[in-house]
Amino acid sequence: MPPGRCRSERSAAIASTSSQTPSPRSRSWLTPTSLPGQESPGASSPSKHSQQVSRAGRHHPTRQGSHPRTISTSHRPRSPPPPCCELHSPRFRATAFLSQDAVRPLTKLFQPRSIAIIGASHQEHAIGAELLRNLLRGPFQGPVYPVNPNHDWVLGLKTWKSIGEIPGPVDLAVISVPKQRVLGAIEECGKKGVGAAVIITAGFKEVGPEGAALEQQLHDLLRKYQIRAIGPNCMGMIVTDPAVRMNASFAATPAIPGNVAFLSQSGALGEAILALAKSLGLGLSAFVSLGNRVDGSVNDLLEHWCADPATGVIFIYIESFGHMENFP
Repeated sequence: MPPGRCRSERSAAIASTSSQTPSPRSRSWLTPTSLPGQESPGASSPSKHSQQVSRAGRHHPTRQGSHPRTISTSHRPRSPPPPCCELHSPRFRATAFLSQDAVRPLTKLFQPRSIAIIGASHQEHAIGAELLRNLLRGPFQGPVYPVNPNHDWVLGLKTWKSIGEIPGPVDLAVISVPKQRVLGAIEECGKKGVGAAVIITAGFKEVGPEGAALEQQLHDLLRKYQIRAIGPNCMGMIVTDPAVRMNASFAATPAIPGNVAFLSQSGALGEAILALAKSLGLGLSAFVSLGNRVDGSVNDLLEHWCADPATGVIFIYIESFGHMENFP
Protein backbone atom coordinates (compact mmCIF):
# COMPACT_ATOMS: atom_id res chain seq x y z
CA MET A 1 0.00 0.00 0.00
CA PRO A 2 1.37 3.42 -0.91
CA PRO A 3 2.64 5.32 2.08
CA GLY A 4 0.52 8.40 1.24
CA ARG A 5 -2.69 6.39 1.30
CA CYS A 6 -1.73 4.76 4.58
CA ARG A 7 -1.25 8.17 6.19
CA SER A 8 -4.58 9.49 4.90
CA GLU A 9 -6.47 6.46 6.22
CA ARG A 10 -4.75 6.79 9.58
CA SER A 11 -5.68 10.48 9.76
CA ALA A 12 -9.30 9.68 8.92
CA ALA A 13 -9.41 7.01 11.65
CA ILE A 14 -8.02 9.42 14.24
CA ALA A 15 -10.54 12.09 13.25
CA SER A 16 -13.39 9.58 13.47
CA THR A 17 -12.26 8.45 16.94
CA SER A 18 -11.84 11.99 18.26
CA SER A 19 -15.31 12.94 17.05
CA GLN A 20 -16.78 10.26 19.32
CA THR A 21 -14.70 11.22 22.36
CA PRO A 22 -16.42 13.65 24.73
CA SER A 23 -14.61 16.96 24.98
CA PRO A 24 -13.43 18.23 28.36
CA ARG A 25 -16.12 20.92 28.21
CA SER A 26 -18.87 18.29 27.83
CA ARG A 27 -17.68 16.54 30.99
CA SER A 28 -17.06 19.65 33.09
CA TRP A 29 -20.59 19.62 34.51
CA LEU A 30 -20.43 16.00 35.74
CA THR A 31 -20.70 15.60 39.51
CA PRO A 32 -17.88 13.79 41.35
CA THR A 33 -20.13 10.76 41.91
CA SER A 34 -20.57 10.31 38.15
CA LEU A 35 -16.89 10.27 37.24
CA PRO A 36 -15.35 6.88 36.40
CA GLY A 37 -13.73 5.30 39.41
CA GLN A 38 -15.47 7.66 41.85
CA GLU A 39 -18.92 6.08 42.12
CA SER A 40 -20.82 6.69 45.33
CA PRO A 41 -21.20 3.77 47.77
CA GLY A 42 -23.90 1.33 46.73
CA ALA A 43 -23.89 2.41 43.10
CA SER A 44 -23.30 -0.13 40.33
CA SER A 45 -19.87 -0.21 38.76
CA PRO A 46 -19.54 1.78 35.54
CA SER A 47 -19.57 0.06 32.17
CA LYS A 48 -16.45 -0.27 30.12
CA HIS A 49 -17.42 2.57 27.83
CA SER A 50 -18.70 5.65 29.62
CA GLN A 51 -21.47 7.58 27.98
CA GLN A 52 -21.67 11.24 27.20
CA VAL A 53 -24.54 12.77 29.14
CA SER A 54 -25.97 16.24 28.63
CA ARG A 55 -26.74 18.71 31.43
CA ALA A 56 -30.47 18.15 30.93
CA GLY A 57 -30.06 14.43 31.62
CA ARG A 58 -30.37 13.18 28.03
CA HIS A 59 -28.39 10.16 26.93
CA HIS A 60 -26.11 9.78 23.96
CA PRO A 61 -25.16 6.19 23.12
CA THR A 62 -21.52 5.91 22.19
CA ARG A 63 -21.59 2.43 20.77
CA GLN A 64 -24.05 0.69 18.49
CA GLY A 65 -26.11 -1.88 20.35
CA SER A 66 -25.34 -0.45 23.79
CA HIS A 67 -28.19 0.32 26.16
CA PRO A 68 -28.20 4.00 27.03
CA ARG A 69 -28.62 4.97 30.64
CA THR A 70 -29.15 8.36 32.22
CA ILE A 71 -26.85 9.55 34.99
CA SER A 72 -28.49 11.79 37.55
CA THR A 73 -26.93 15.21 37.79
CA SER A 74 -28.79 16.30 40.92
CA HIS A 75 -26.66 17.31 43.90
CA ARG A 76 -27.05 19.31 47.07
CA PRO A 77 -27.01 23.02 46.20
CA ARG A 78 -24.19 25.03 47.66
CA SER A 79 -24.68 28.55 48.87
CA PRO A 80 -22.71 30.98 46.69
CA PRO A 81 -19.70 32.71 48.27
CA PRO A 82 -20.11 36.37 49.18
CA PRO A 83 -19.09 38.81 46.48
CA CYS A 84 -15.54 40.08 46.56
CA CYS A 85 -16.75 43.57 47.38
CA GLU A 86 -18.42 42.25 50.53
CA LEU A 87 -15.26 40.44 51.66
CA HIS A 88 -13.38 43.72 51.57
CA SER A 89 -16.13 45.95 52.90
CA PRO A 90 -15.49 47.69 56.25
CA ARG A 91 -18.56 46.04 57.79
CA PHE A 92 -17.35 42.52 56.92
CA ARG A 93 -13.77 43.18 57.99
CA ALA A 94 -14.80 44.79 61.27
CA THR A 95 -16.94 41.81 62.29
CA ALA A 96 -14.82 39.00 60.86
CA PHE A 97 -12.29 38.94 63.69
CA LEU A 98 -14.00 40.37 66.77
CA SER A 99 -11.70 40.19 69.76
CA GLN A 100 -12.54 39.44 73.35
CA ASP A 101 -12.54 43.20 74.00
CA ALA A 102 -15.19 43.94 71.36
CA VAL A 103 -17.63 44.83 74.15
CA ARG A 104 -15.21 47.59 75.27
CA PRO A 105 -14.79 49.92 72.30
CA LEU A 106 -11.91 52.34 71.88
CA THR A 107 -14.13 55.41 71.56
CA LYS A 108 -12.64 57.29 74.51
CA LEU A 109 -9.14 56.64 73.22
CA PHE A 110 -9.81 58.07 69.76
CA GLN A 111 -12.60 60.55 70.52
CA PRO A 112 -12.03 61.92 74.03
CA ARG A 113 -13.90 65.03 75.09
CA SER A 114 -11.41 65.91 77.86
CA ILE A 115 -7.84 64.89 78.70
CA ALA A 116 -5.78 64.89 81.89
CA ILE A 117 -1.97 64.85 81.74
CA ILE A 118 -0.81 63.02 84.88
CA GLY A 119 2.81 64.02 85.35
CA ALA A 120 2.64 67.34 83.46
CA SER A 121 5.84 69.29 83.87
CA HIS A 122 7.20 72.78 83.19
CA GLN A 123 10.74 71.51 82.53
CA GLU A 124 11.65 72.15 78.93
CA HIS A 125 12.81 68.66 77.88
CA ALA A 126 10.67 66.57 80.23
CA ILE A 127 8.25 64.12 78.57
CA GLY A 128 5.39 65.55 80.64
CA ALA A 129 6.13 68.99 79.18
CA GLU A 130 6.30 67.66 75.59
CA LEU A 131 2.97 65.88 76.02
CA LEU A 132 1.26 69.02 77.26
CA ARG A 133 2.82 71.22 74.55
CA ASN A 134 1.74 68.87 71.75
CA LEU A 135 -1.82 68.77 73.04
CA LEU A 136 -1.96 72.58 73.19
CA ARG A 137 -0.40 72.95 69.73
CA GLY A 138 -3.03 70.64 68.21
CA PRO A 139 -5.02 72.28 69.46
CA PHE A 140 -7.05 69.61 71.21
CA GLN A 141 -10.75 70.40 70.87
CA GLY A 142 -11.58 70.06 74.56
CA PRO A 143 -10.35 70.90 78.05
CA VAL A 144 -6.84 69.82 79.08
CA TYR A 145 -6.12 69.29 82.78
CA PRO A 146 -2.47 69.15 83.92
CA VAL A 147 -2.01 67.02 87.05
CA ASN A 148 1.05 67.52 89.25
CA PRO A 149 1.07 67.62 93.05
CA ASN A 150 4.19 69.80 93.15
CA HIS A 151 3.07 72.75 91.02
CA ASP A 152 0.12 75.13 90.90
CA TRP A 153 0.64 76.21 87.28
CA VAL A 154 2.25 74.47 84.30
CA LEU A 155 2.69 76.26 80.94
CA GLY A 156 0.11 78.82 81.99
CA LEU A 157 -2.57 76.28 82.96
CA LYS A 158 -3.96 75.67 86.42
CA THR A 159 -2.57 72.38 87.73
CA TRP A 160 -4.49 69.91 89.85
CA LYS A 161 -2.96 67.93 92.71
CA SER A 162 -4.73 64.72 91.66
CA ILE A 163 -7.15 63.66 88.96
CA GLY A 164 -9.85 63.27 91.58
CA GLU A 165 -9.80 67.06 92.21
CA ILE A 166 -10.70 67.91 88.61
CA PRO A 167 -14.25 69.26 88.68
CA GLY A 168 -15.44 67.96 85.31
CA PRO A 169 -15.45 64.49 83.73
CA VAL A 170 -12.25 63.13 82.18
CA ASP A 171 -12.37 60.72 79.22
CA LEU A 172 -8.66 60.10 78.68
CA ALA A 173 -5.67 60.16 81.03
CA VAL A 174 -2.14 60.41 79.62
CA ILE A 175 0.21 59.04 82.29
CA SER A 176 3.89 59.97 82.48
CA VAL A 177 5.02 59.32 86.05
CA PRO A 178 7.62 56.99 87.61
CA LYS A 179 6.61 53.34 87.33
CA GLN A 180 6.08 53.04 91.10
CA ARG A 181 3.26 55.59 90.83
CA VAL A 182 1.48 54.17 87.78
CA LEU A 183 -0.77 51.76 89.72
CA GLY A 184 -1.84 54.54 92.06
CA ALA A 185 -2.60 56.80 89.10
CA ILE A 186 -4.75 54.10 87.47
CA GLU A 187 -6.57 53.54 90.78
CA GLU A 188 -7.43 57.25 90.92
CA CYS A 189 -8.53 57.17 87.27
CA GLY A 190 -10.84 54.25 87.97
CA LYS A 191 -12.46 56.03 90.90
CA LYS A 192 -12.84 59.17 88.79
CA GLY A 193 -14.58 57.22 86.01
CA VAL A 194 -11.90 57.73 83.36
CA GLY A 195 -12.59 55.51 80.35
CA ALA A 196 -9.17 55.31 78.68
CA ALA A 197 -5.47 55.78 79.38
CA VAL A 198 -2.26 56.23 77.40
CA ILE A 199 0.56 54.97 79.62
CA ILE A 200 3.87 56.46 78.51
CA THR A 201 5.90 55.18 81.48
CA ALA A 202 8.48 52.44 80.84
CA GLY A 203 10.02 49.88 83.21
CA PHE A 204 7.55 46.99 82.97
CA LYS A 205 7.91 43.56 81.36
CA GLU A 206 10.60 44.84 79.00
CA VAL A 207 13.03 45.06 81.95
CA GLY A 208 12.56 41.59 83.44
CA PRO A 209 10.46 39.46 85.83
CA GLU A 210 9.93 42.23 88.38
CA GLY A 211 8.60 44.55 85.69
CA ALA A 212 6.43 41.75 84.28
CA ALA A 213 4.82 41.20 87.69
CA LEU A 214 4.12 44.94 87.93
CA GLU A 215 2.59 44.90 84.46
CA GLN A 216 0.30 42.03 85.45
CA GLN A 217 -0.97 44.10 88.38
CA LEU A 218 -1.54 46.97 85.95
CA HIS A 219 -3.50 44.66 83.64
CA ASP A 220 -5.71 43.46 86.50
CA LEU A 221 -6.37 47.02 87.63
CA LEU A 222 -7.36 48.13 84.13
CA ARG A 223 -9.79 45.22 83.90
CA LYS A 224 -11.22 46.00 87.31
CA TYR A 225 -12.18 49.54 86.28
CA GLN A 226 -12.88 48.70 82.60
CA ILE A 227 -10.29 51.19 81.35
CA ARG A 228 -9.03 50.79 77.77
CA ALA A 229 -5.32 51.53 77.55
CA ILE A 230 -2.39 51.91 75.16
CA GLY A 231 1.08 51.10 76.49
CA PRO A 232 2.91 51.06 78.81
CA ASN A 233 6.34 51.89 77.41
CA CYS A 234 4.93 53.74 74.40
CA MET A 235 5.31 57.08 72.64
CA GLY A 236 1.61 57.95 72.70
CA MET A 237 -0.99 58.43 69.98
CA ILE A 238 -2.24 61.02 67.48
CA VAL A 239 -5.72 61.58 66.00
CA THR A 240 -6.05 64.15 63.19
CA ASP A 241 -9.86 64.20 63.04
CA PRO A 242 -10.80 67.93 62.93
CA ALA A 243 -13.35 67.32 65.69
CA VAL A 244 -10.58 65.93 67.97
CA ARG A 245 -7.12 67.14 66.84
CA MET A 246 -5.30 65.22 69.54
CA ASN A 247 -1.53 64.81 69.70
CA ALA A 248 -1.12 62.84 72.94
CA SER A 249 2.46 61.89 72.18
CA PHE A 250 5.96 63.27 72.63
CA ALA A 251 6.77 62.81 68.94
CA ALA A 252 8.89 65.62 67.51
CA THR A 253 7.02 65.57 64.17
CA PRO A 254 3.27 66.23 64.10
CA ALA A 255 1.10 64.34 61.63
CA ILE A 256 -0.77 66.01 58.79
CA PRO A 257 -4.41 64.94 58.23
CA GLY A 258 -5.10 62.12 55.80
CA ASN A 259 -6.65 58.66 55.49
CA VAL A 260 -3.75 56.40 56.55
CA ALA A 261 -3.76 54.83 60.02
CA PHE A 262 -0.29 53.92 61.30
CA LEU A 263 0.42 51.44 64.10
CA SER A 264 3.97 50.89 65.34
CA GLN A 265 5.31 48.68 68.09
CA SER A 266 8.65 50.49 67.88
CA GLY A 267 8.72 54.07 69.09
CA ALA A 268 11.93 54.88 67.20
CA LEU A 269 10.55 53.57 63.91
CA GLY A 270 7.29 55.37 64.56
CA GLU A 271 9.14 58.66 64.94
CA ALA A 272 11.05 58.02 61.69
CA ILE A 273 7.89 57.12 59.73
CA LEU A 274 6.08 60.22 61.02
CA ALA A 275 8.94 62.40 59.75
CA LEU A 276 9.03 60.56 56.40
CA ALA A 277 5.25 60.79 55.95
CA LYS A 278 5.31 64.53 56.53
CA SER A 279 8.18 65.03 54.07
CA LEU A 280 6.21 63.09 51.42
CA GLY A 281 2.96 64.89 52.15
CA LEU A 282 1.34 61.63 53.28
CA GLY A 283 -1.56 62.37 55.62
CA LEU A 284 -2.55 60.20 58.58
CA SER A 285 -5.92 59.65 60.19
CA ALA A 286 -4.25 58.30 63.34
CA PHE A 287 -0.95 57.14 64.77
CA VAL A 288 -0.59 54.74 67.70
CA SER A 289 2.61 53.65 69.43
CA LEU A 290 1.52 50.29 70.83
CA GLY A 291 4.17 49.66 73.49
CA ASN A 292 3.78 46.57 75.69
CA ARG A 293 0.10 45.98 74.79
CA VAL A 294 -1.13 45.59 78.36
CA ASP A 295 -4.69 46.08 77.07
CA GLY A 296 -5.12 47.41 73.54
CA SER A 297 -3.95 44.91 70.92
CA VAL A 298 -3.32 44.90 67.17
CA ASN A 299 -6.70 43.24 66.59
CA ASP A 300 -8.52 45.87 68.66
CA LEU A 301 -7.01 48.68 66.61
CA LEU A 302 -7.67 46.92 63.29
CA GLU A 303 -11.28 46.39 64.31
CA HIS A 304 -11.62 50.08 65.15
CA TRP A 305 -9.95 51.36 61.98
CA CYS A 306 -11.81 49.00 59.65
CA ALA A 307 -15.06 50.59 60.84
CA ASP A 308 -13.65 54.13 60.73
CA PRO A 309 -14.85 56.04 57.63
CA ALA A 310 -11.87 58.41 57.90
CA THR A 311 -9.38 55.54 57.45
CA GLY A 312 -8.76 54.01 54.03
CA VAL A 313 -5.31 52.43 54.54
CA ILE A 314 -3.79 50.73 57.59
CA PHE A 315 -0.01 50.55 57.96
CA ILE A 316 1.34 48.24 60.67
CA TYR A 317 4.79 47.57 62.08
CA ILE A 318 4.78 44.92 64.80
CA GLU A 319 7.38 42.51 66.12
CA SER A 320 5.06 39.80 67.48
CA PHE A 321 1.41 38.75 67.69
CA GLY A 322 -0.40 38.40 70.99
CA HIS A 323 -3.36 36.37 69.63
CA MET A 324 -2.47 35.15 66.16
CA GLU A 325 -5.68 33.11 65.87
CA ASN A 326 -7.72 36.36 65.86
CA PHE A 327 -5.66 38.06 63.18
CA PRO A 328 -7.52 38.19 59.83
